[in-house]
Amino acid sequence: MPFSEMTRDEAVALARKLSGEYAEMEKIRKEMEENEAIFSKPIPEPAKHAAFKYFLPFLIAAPIAFAVLGSIGYFALNLGGSRTMNMVFSFLAVLIFAGLLIFGGRFAKNKRDEMNNLEIAKHRTQVGKMDDLKRKTNALKSQYRTLQNSVKEYEDVIPATHRTSEQMERVASILEAGNAKDLESALKI
Repeated sequence: MPFSEMTRDEAVALARKLSGEYAEMEKIRKEMEENEAIFSKPIPEPAKHAAFKYFLPFLIAAPIAFAVLGSIGYFALNLGGSRTMNMVFSFLAVLIFAGLLIFGGRFAKNKRDEMNNLEIAKHRTQVGKMDDLKRKTNALKSQYRTLQNSVKEYEDVIPATHRTSEQMERVASILEAGNAKDLESALKI
């Protein structure tokens, strides 16, 4: 129906309808741009954790324990203790030294594997979220094209400067206020 044959109420209804569709298009376009900005950034590779940083406390503690127990045995021997007591403390020093290093090595390896697995899981989650975001963006593009087709029939009559929700809302207000007799004259104001 030509705009000149529309009643003022029909013109207001059309302006409000177009305003709503343009508003939805603006919202979708903004969301698509935000999504594309997010997935244009590469997902960082998962961090690699080294076992050494978990082994270091054991590596420090083992010689300290060895020195303390060896010193106790030495002082016990010098203070009148038996040679057997010195041998026991020396044996204990070597045993604790080796035990700390073996236990620390296993602990560090397990901790490293645990932390690396957490990083891999985190990376997979990020990749999954990125895939979901891409699917959502594709659905938004489809909605956007549908809305574009819906307003396409008015492109010849509505100037490009008025193809926004704000401008069409202004046109509807002009028509409701009676400042224009039809949609064409409201678009010119």
